[in-house]
Amino acid sequence: MTSDRPTVVPDRVRTDALRPGDQIRHPHDWTLITVSSVETLDSLGSPLDFHNRETDEMERGLRVTGADAEGEAVHVDCAPSHLWHREGRQVATAPVGNDRPIVAPRPRRNADGTVTVATLDAGTVQLACPTWCFVEHGYTVPPAKAEITHRSEPVWALADTDEHGPTSLVEVSLVQWPFNDHRPQVFLGIETDDGFLELGPSGARRIATALRTHADHIDAMADQLMNLPVGEGQ
Repeated sequence: MTSDRPTVVPDRVRTDALRPGDQIRHPHDWTLITVSSVETLDSLGSPLDFHNRETDEMERGLRVTGADAEGEAVHVDCAPSHLWHREGRQVATAPVGNDRPIVAPRPRRNADGTVTVATLDAGTVQLACPTWCFVEHGYTVPPAKAEITHRSEPVWALADTDEHGPTSLVEVSLVQWPFNDHRPQVFLGIETDDGFLELGPSGARRIATALRTHADHIDAMADQLMNLPVGEGQ
């Protein structure tokens, strides 16, 4: 079975390209969501604009609505250009099923450590699944072979502030697209203001060095806040 679709970088899709039935990861807690609708916030009577750092323009927001593995309703308001992690794709010509996504805390590995994935363009594919992978690989809608993704459990820097409560910063995880020509090797994926970066060991260590330096700056500026002259802190 062959496909005339162009090879795409897997696992990343804009909000305005989502379709009902797509399986995506919540940007904050990594919950798997099956999309039911994407609507403009204008149509819902809650207009909200988001700043696009790449274009320096404002974008009218969209609301993504869906359900988690327990059937609980989930909605996320975000920019049309926001990039989501997609683990299953709804094919335009296929009807949206009523079944819930298959979710598990770890891959459903075969006895020999491999996983078996039914793909859109290459039939059934059996492949080795690395020990660090936490993706279940049980897609409700078959992906293209090039879109099969290994990913470690994402890790964030977590902070609990008096002003905003718990917040997460700098999501990182190991990622591999084993059948994708774009980059078949394992890399460190990191979310930044410039988008999703793919880094090898050298680049990852440079990011770590920059974050440590930045942490020192934040500490120094916190000291500066505490020691502002009378009247300047108002």
